[in-house]
Amino acid sequence: MGKCQSQGGTVRPRFRASPRRNDANLGALAEHWRGTATDAQDVVYILAGHQISVGLLIDGQVRQGRHGAAGEIGILRAARWYEVRDALAANKPIDTPELINDLATGIAAAALVVDPDKVVIGGGLSQAGDTLLEPLRRRLHELCLFPIPVEASHFGDQNVAMGAIRLALDELERQLFLGTT
Repeated sequence: MGKCQSQGGTVRPRFRASPRRNDANLGALAEHWRGTATDAQDVVYILAGHQISVGLLIDGQVRQGRHGAAGEIGILRAARWYEVRDALAANKPIDTPELINDLATGIAAAALVVDPDKVVIGGGLSQAGDTLLEPLRRRLHELCLFPIPVEASHFGDQNVAMGAIRLALDELERQLFLGTT
């Protein structure tokens, strides 16, 4: 349990902050907790808006990798993720065959590594709905070895905040009830 500290006659528990997570990992956590991935253990979560990154959930747990960089596929310029991000930022159509192909190629790369139960699209891109999701599903079906369910985020652009809440609750539970800090 957290150490107690007296301030002005009151005794308050003191808790350690949990480790930082990137936005995509928080989004994956939120979707697994209360969103479209509650029924999935292996999830590729695509956060697309001001940035593009991937949160990976494997066996129901967020995976960050050795250096915390797992899923940072958005920095790989060859995957052409930035064209999708730039189109979003400029309010250009994102359902063009070129952008669908760019997005599907990046998602397929992550999906072929993880073999997920589901892909969840979050951030600003999640607002596009079936206009984006239907052609994206078709292209992924062509690129991958198996059909992959693709859904828009339940929380839209609030998923990162929801994931942070879940992470804080997990940390609080661990410290209060399991006595670890």
